[in-house]
Amino acid sequence: MLIWIKPGFRSGLYLTIVSTTLTITACGPVVTIPEERSSAFLPTTEVVPAKSILVKKAIHLAHYNSRLFVRTTSENPKLHAAVVQTLRSLQIFETIYDQKDMESFLTQHKHPIQTLGPDQPANVKYLRQTVGRFLVMDYYAVRVSGFQHVFAIKVTDPDKDETVFHVEHVSNFLQKNWVDVEPVLFPVFNELIRWARQTT
Repeated sequence: MLIWIKPGFRSGLYLTIVSTTLTITACGPVVTIPEERSSAFLPTTEVVPAKSILVKKAIHLAHYNSRLFVRTTSENPKLHAAVVQTLRSLQIFETIYDQKDMESFLTQHKHPIQTLGPDQPANVKYLRQTVGRFLVMDYYAVRVSGFQHVFAIKVTDPDKDETVFHVEHVSNFLQKNWVDVEPVLFPVFNELIRWARQTT
């Protein structure tokens, strides 16, 4: 059993004893997002409590060219695909890069490829000089115990090294096998939508 604190996130909230990360069954869908929704928000009955909203600062997305770099690379590719797919469906950002997208961009424009993980902040500044302004997003999802899971999103301004959005939410996912991840992801993404609405 592993005592694990996710680097780059607040260590005081969840000192998590876990033996597995959030898993999606190979046969199940990655994520199901209705093409037509009655509102901008994703369908869920769960609401993130105020105590789970750690940072929510109003910013100007246009200042960052409405671009987001998803820096996290999950050990579970289906989870990562679900996160990126959901982000793109929200249409908050005009352009979303994950690590593979960013490496392709650098290769296409004949720039040296740097290691882009959260432990290499200097290389994010290199990207800033090469690509232009953007925001950086890190995320993680872990099982706490039983059916309880934590999903967290942290968005930072790499120029100022400042966190502008940070939510860590505990969700009770009452399903014995992983067929989808909407109950865990959607409440936090809805908070991201609310945050984006207070920006200009």
